[in-house]
Amino acid sequence: MKVLFAPIHYFYGKNYGSEMICAADIFTRISKFLPGTQAVALTKLDEQPDLPSLHYRYSISKPFFPSIWDNFKLISFYTLVSLRLITQQHYTIVHHLFPFRIGRTFNPLFLIPGLKIKKIIGPVMVSVDYDNKDLKKNSFFATNENPVFNLLINFFDPLFALLSKATLLRGDHVIALNEVAKQELIKFGVPSPRITVIPIGIDTQKFSFTPYNKKNNHIFHLLTLGYLTKRKGTELLLKSLVRIIEKYPKVHLTIIGDGPQKSELEDLACQLDIDSHVTFAGFVKYADLEKYYQRSHVLVSMSRAESWGQVYLDAMACGLAIITSKNDGSNEIIKDGQFGYLVEQEDVAGLTGKVNYLISHPKLVDRFGKAARREIKRKYDWDRIVISQYLGLYER
Repeated sequence: MKVLFAPIHYFYGKNYGSEMICAADIFTRISKFLPGTQAVALTKLDEQPDLPSLHYRYSISKPFFPSIWDNFKLISFYTLVSLRLITQQHYTIVHHLFPFRIGRTFNPLFLIPGLKIKKIIGPVMVSVDYDNKDLKKNSFFATNENPVFNLLINFFDPLFALLSKATLLRGDHVIALNEVAKQELIKFGVPSPRITVIPIGIDTQKFSFTPYNKKNNHIFHLLTLGYLTKRKGTELLLKSLVRIIEKYPKVHLTIIGDGPQKSELEDLACQLDIDSHVTFAGFVKYADLEKYYQRSHVLVSMSRAESWGQVYLDAMACGLAIITSKNDGSNEIIKDGQFGYLVEQEDVAGLTGKVNYLISHPKLVDRFGKAARREIKRKYDWDRIVISQYLGLYER
């Protein structure tokens, strides 16, 4: 059995964005079990070493917001490279990993008549239902889209929808990231028996458990992570912190991430006179996140939309309790009252109440953290749980 990830993603790297990190993890872990596994990406980040099993067109210093033209470059590149590899090395499985947008993404390899090879798609996730206007205006993610070209693409949207559906129906199996994605696939016409829900995993050795009594409990540490856009709702955390420190002054919030709202959030912290209680850590490489989790007590998030929630898994693996707003990602992962709390969107008072309750009940924080770690080991351990499901799917 030989697997070709075509494509693995636009970019190959291990420090930017949950999709890329997940793609790299799946690729490297499958490769351990199935020697000969190869992958095709449009670009490789300069920080990553050259891999003979990775085929890419050029290197870049950091990822960007892919344009429609980048989509076509990716499709043409991985199609040509993959056809050569399939012919020369006799692959038995083609796996379209990331990205796959239902109704827009298609894969020519799945549409070629007579290409006798097993075809897998996913993990497919639903698109975030939120207009990231501030994200698109930021220079880090900016693209130089031609308005006329975009009009032509929109004109051909019905064709892309047909090709996307044909790709999904030609696939032997589709992996859905969660139940929300599975239901979207069923609505789009994919038969339920051909869909398997497999979540993203977590490295339980890298993200190790730190019990409550091993932390600095003189200060209660809150942690939040994400690219700082309006969608993440970080300003709600700052407004909540004002109320929290009125009752519990020894509380500190660490905010990890850069983004178009960072300076605005820094100004807001000063205006609210809580800047001494907040640390803006900026961008932190994924490999360096563990130390922040290890010293924190609770992960807080008021995100307005998430299709998944990798930060929940990372935090749970390290033994943090979770308090987060309700969204597609958190609803699937967080069990309210078992290892954290779900609060309503925009509910600053609800968030404040839950944080205050945990501060006043340290034994509950400890219990939630232990329950979270058990949940991770039961459902999300990469090699023991998640990758074994991928291998089982390949062997069907």
